[in-house]
Amino acid sequence: MNSCSTKLNQAVQGLAEISGLRFSTHYPLSQVVSFKVGGPADLVAWPHSQESILACLRLAHDLDLPVTVLGRGSNVLISDQGIRGLVLILGSAYSQLYLEGQVLRCQAGCPLYQLAAFCARHSLSGVEGLVGIPGSLGGAIMMNAGAYDCTIGDFVTQVTLIDDQLQVKNLAGRELDFSYRHSYFSDHSGLISQVSLELVPGDKSEIYARMADFQTRRRKSQPLEMASAGSSFKRPQGAYASRLIEGAGLKGWRQGKCGVSAKHAGFIVNYGGATAQDLRQVFAHVQAEVKQQSGFSLEPEVRFLGDWSPCSRELATEL
Repeated sequence: MNSCSTKLNQAVQGLAEISGLRFSTHYPLSQVVSFKVGGPADLVAWPHSQESILACLRLAHDLDLPVTVLGRGSNVLISDQGIRGLVLILGSAYSQLYLEGQVLRCQAGCPLYQLAAFCARHSLSGVEGLVGIPGSLGGAIMMNAGAYDCTIGDFVTQVTLIDDQLQVKNLAGRELDFSYRHSYFSDHSGLISQVSLELVPGDKSEIYARMADFQTRRRKSQPLEMASAGSSFKRPQGAYASRLIEGAGLKGWRQGKCGVSAKHAGFIVNYGGATAQDLRQVFAHVQAEVKQQSGFSLEPEVRFLGDWSPCSRELATEL
């Protein structure tokens, strides 16, 4: 038995000893990510508390196993070879909300639609625009997700994180360096565990009406029926990614089983049966064509995770 197999077997035994923890081996990550592609993870665990997160991280640290953290898998493309080591999925098991006055304390796995619905029920306004974003709160904090003039960073008062030394720390909202698709976590490591948001009292009927309007607008303009990772590229300064892609003649362009949406040029979609490598090549083709025709360099919003082939790693330097 090689050292890698020994470590994985030890990790399985260690995960089994963490109270209440659900875990799996050789788990197909295509079942997690919104692109519906991706190979298996060696180990996957679904923590249900900050204590179980810490227990998993300590185990991985002791065994020198790499750790990858996922939420709802809506802003990632995972390689066909999958992810080595331990994957922590902060999902429904770690998604509780606690309201204290106008301050909402949330576990990082909370889906954004659940957050928006909870706020509406309690007549709290501000995050209605997030209702259709298919990610988790932790992922939203990482990239300062937003839509319809709403960004999550506008409402964050504190984030609890676990750093590389497995220390639990609190950062105030002003320390999180929020800007367009950017936060403190764009430049620093750390696992987002819990978030505190301060919202604004509002009229419940008006909040629900705005949410319904945003959902209608999304359905009309975005390919929600297709497997995608949401908006594929960040907005470059002085332009819009979707307009640049359409201007390059790529709206509706298709390569095999994936391509650029004919409904919204800012979305790369999997029509069914595409591989992660196929999708990666679409990203690279779009970037090359837009650069050639407009001079703009598009930066993906999507994160590329896992083991990629040498060809893909070369593409990564271009992306």
